[in-house]
This record gives sequence, structure tokens and C-alpha cells, in this order.
Amino acid sequence: MTTVMLECGHSFCSECTLKQLKQLIGRAEVEKVNCFDYACLKDISHEKLREILHSNGMVDLMEKF
Repeated sequence: MTTVMLECGHSFCSECTLKQLKQLIGRAEVEKVNCFDYACLKDISHEKLREILHSNGMVDLMEKF
């Protein structure tokens, strides 16, 4: 299983992270995305979001935000 390390230091399963991002992008809720850890309020930068999507072959989703 691969993981994604966010800028705040939390890491999550790559598959779960991509699923969460797809849902947010589908609902056009990517203006401000926080870490998926409920206790963490740190934002995930747009650069990090692009990096995650690009490294997982989802370049087409990057165009939506």
C-alpha cells in the first residue's frame, strides 16, 4: 500500500486520498482543502494537490481547479 504525505506531516493511504480528492473536485470544493485528519486544520496547498493528482496519473482532474 502506498501513502501520501501531506505538508502538515500526516500521511494517508493513496487510494483513500484520491477518492476524497475526486469527491471534492466533483463538488467543486477545492478552493480550500484541509488535511483529512479531523484534528488538523492545516490547508493542503494547490501545489500539493496537483502533485498528488499528477503522480497518480490524474492530470485531467487538475484542469478542473
